[in-house]
This record gives sequence, C-alpha cells and structure tokens, in this order.
Amino acid sequence: MIAPEEWYEYQRQYQQYGIDMRPQTEREHVRRQKKQTRKKTQTVQGITRAMENDKKVMLSLVAIAALVLIMVVVLSSYAAKLTYDINRTQVENDALIGEIEDLDVKMMSSTNITYIEEQAKKELGMKNAGTKNSVYISADSAPEEGFADILKQKAYQ
Repeated sequence: MIAPEEWYEYQRQYQQYGIDMRPQTEREHVRRQKKQTRKKTQTVQGITRAMENDKKVMLSLVAIAALVLIMVVVLSSYAAKLTYDINRTQVENDALIGEIEDLDVKMMSSTNITYIEEQAKKELGMKNAGTKNSVYISADSAPEEGFADILKQKAYQ
C-alpha cells in the first residue's frame, strides 16, 4: 500500500492531466455540490440580471406609453381646434348666404316693372300717358321712312 502523502502527490499529478483519481461516490458528491452552487449563483445572478433587464424594459414601455398618451392629447386638442374653426367658418358662411339671399330678393323686387313704375311716379313725378299721347303700332301701319325718324319728329315738335 502507498503512503498517504505519496497518494496525494500521485493524485495531484494526474489532476494536472485531467484524470480524477478520487472514488466515484466522492466525485459525484463534489459535482453535485459544484452544480448546486453554480445554479444558486446563476439563478441569483440571472434573477438580478433578469430583474435589471425587466426594469429597463418596463421603464422603456412606460416612457413609450407616456409619449403615446401625450401625442393622443395633443392630436385630440388639435382636432378640437380644427372642429371649432370649421364650425365658426360654417356660421360665417351661413350669415353670408343669408345676406346674399336678401340682396337677391331686393334685386328681384327692384327690377320688377311695378316697382320701377312706382319709383318713377314718386321720385321723378312721371305720369301715365293718356290715350291721345299713345301710339299703337301694327304691322300694316308701319311707316316707310322708319319708326325711329317719326318718333324723333314728334318728340322734338
């Protein structure tokens, strides 16, 4: 049998070259412990990393949501302003359409023959022509010289 010191020396030399000389049960126990410690450190680090990543993601999502909400508020206020302007313009257009209709009615009434006759009698003092001042024209009684010349002669006599 080998002395314990020599055994440890022998074992250390083989470990340098990758051969594990420990008994099988001891190796499995050590592997399990290393695996568990690795899992613990990985899970702790993974959780903290995951939490840090989640915090960054959540913060960016909150920032994006805030920007979207601000944009919605700005756009809705702009839409409200446009609606107000459109309504105000429609009211102005309705007023102008009313004025145009009033002017059309006044124009139609002022071009009416009875209105013109009435204004001529009131403002200019004109009178209706009598029967002796009326001239009736028919196709048979058309003068040879021309009707305009006859009117000139009668007007300036």
